[in-house]
Amino acid sequence: MKVIFLEDVSEVALAGQVKEVKNGFARNYLIPRGLAALATPDLLQRQKKLLSAAEKRHEEQVSVARAQAEKLEGLALTLTARVGERGKLYGSITSGDIAAKIEEASGLQVDRHKILLGQPIKDIGNYTVPVRLAPEVRVAIQVQVVQEGPEAAATKPAEAEAEAKREPEVVAEEGEEVTTKEQE
Repeated sequence: MKVIFLEDVSEVALAGQVKEVKNGFARNYLIPRGLAALATPDLLQRQKKLLSAAEKRHEEQVSVARAQAEKLEGLALTLTARVGERGKLYGSITSGDIAAKIEEASGLQVDRHKILLGQPIKDIGNYTVPVRLAPEVRVAIQVQVVQEGPEAAATKPAEAEAEAKREPEVVAEEGEEVTTKEQE
């Protein structure tokens, strides 16, 4: 089915473009939502106006996105979360959490759908998270996930170092040879 796009549809077409799409996609999604219309001769005459208006709107969006990218470039966020015994988070850090932290840190409102976090973060550590502000404007931000509570963060590394230095406890019965994992 040949349709004319009335609005930009992400990764499909810009407004004003004429494309051939599957019938179900056009009838069930594009046309009911007002994103596209059937490519009638009347609309095809208006296509140039729609396309020029869409290109102008797209250029404005890209310039705004580039300005936002300059503000976000080099941004480093620190998120705190409750952590279990083995360094796994209770719950996870999602793109919504990162979007809220970006707004808190920089004052910019970034839609959580623009944060390209494949899977929620479930471990403490440092992560590089890409943000797509416009189709051709991307920026990477650094996200550090740390354990909640200042006393927990201060004692855990010290305990981990002490645990690593500690000799393994070995209990042997009389007459048995004593072995450690290092000797095996």
